[in-house]
Amino acid sequence: MSDTSLLSHVTLPDDLGAPAPGVIADRPERILLTGATGYLGAYLLAALLERSKATIVCLVRAADAPAGLARIQANLERYELTADLSRVEVVTGAVEAPRLGLSEPAWQALAGDIDAIVDAAADVNFMSPLSRLLPINVGGPLNLLRLAGAVRPKPLHLSSSYSVFNEASYDGVARVTEEPLVGEGRGFRGGYPASKWIAERVGDLARDRGWNVTMHRLGYLWGDARTGRSKPSDALTLNVRACLVMGQAQDVDFLMHITPVDFAAAAITEIALAPAHANGHFHTLTEAPIKWRAFVEGMRENGYPVELTPFAAWHKALHGVLATHREFMALALAGSFDPERTAQANISKMQFDGARLRSALAASGVACPPLDSPADRDLCRGDGAREPLAPGERQGLMRPRRSGAGQISTRGPLGAQKARRRAGSFDLSRPSQGKPPSRGAFSVPPVGGMLSQCRAPGFSGLGIRGRPQACVRRS
Repeated sequence: MSDTSLLSHVTLPDDLGAPAPGVIADRPERILLTGATGYLGAYLLAALLERSKATIVCLVRAADAPAGLARIQANLERYELTADLSRVEVVTGAVEAPRLGLSEPAWQALAGDIDAIVDAAADVNFMSPLSRLLPINVGGPLNLLRLAGAVRPKPLHLSSSYSVFNEASYDGVARVTEEPLVGEGRGFRGGYPASKWIAERVGDLARDRGWNVTMHRLGYLWGDARTGRSKPSDALTLNVRACLVMGQAQDVDFLMHITPVDFAAAAITEIALAPAHANGHFHTLTEAPIKWRAFVEGMRENGYPVELTPFAAWHKALHGVLATHREFMALALAGSFDPERTAQANISKMQFDGARLRSALAASGVACPPLDSPADRDLCRGDGAREPLAPGERQGLMRPRRSGAGQISTRGPLGAQKARRRAGSFDLSRPSQGKPPSRGAFSVPPVGGMLSQCRAPGFSGLGIRGRPQACVRRS
């Protein structure tokens, strides 16, 4: 834990005195998006295209525009997202480079062309020191402030993190609101939250000088609420897989502010499309966190033989499975997703008030799904449709959706099969319908899920809390 003040980093360069005069567009027609080849960025691009008619200009690291577009397309496919890319334009560059890596004429043209900026570019390496993260996580927003204030004013939407509240001033605070940060930046255990704290404070300074800056404080982004897809390398995803493989989970407790990535993207999009709501701070995360032990209990209720184990013993067991599960090496090297350390963090003990976000989203229908209901603890279910997937379908990503009591919608091929059969669900949490998978039956393919993949021998599927998920027999 660092007791060094970060206030020396909270400053605006002399060239950021005030933004250009002018009127902000009522409805942005051309939006610059950074980070479109990342996790959140993929969902933001899909949401911006789905929820607006705007053209999305994406800043991408690539040799040329076609190569950049190919990177965007590949990233969308990685997370099973579809989007009309006819409204996507690519500008090659990097957020940390002067003028974003553009020539002066190209910079001026871009500044006069776009109506808003949505920033999802970040270095999210929790192992990196602050010095290595500053160029992208702080220098990037400074460059975007320059662009936002050039030629004519443009709203800037920055993706922040709830981890900024791990600052020492918030120690013991039970509930935080959507207000500017306080303190001197002391107490952070890693460079990433410290970099986000600095970026927020710099954004606040710019707002005081006339810029329109919105901070979206994101919770723990984990899983698409529609498909269960998450980042395969995500620390929590890897940790849950390890718990399922070993049959052991760390015996500590803390609040988990799990926030579906598709909700976060939709919320940011709705606010970015309505400038009247912008310029301030939003808590874009669940207001109903779940505790780790309740999360583990959800695994057990669904038939997974997971026992709570002291962290030291759990970590020793982790090293014992590395020979057959090399994907867990990152957990071992990093000291793993360490709930003992996590339980001591401010954000693991506090609640987040999201009244401003709820008010801004009231007319949109966008809301974060609750995570604390026992009914939401389903890990993996099947629907009786245990045939091989049709050619071209991705295993574990097609699922029936309940449209009402006793009803299953026919959206997707498995839903259609369900509608034809009206068969009862094969629920891994009910021993009478089949034995839960034994510890030896667990396999951990390199695909993330909101909680886990189906582990029934011979079947494939991806589970998500509170939403039935098909387990399909592998051909």
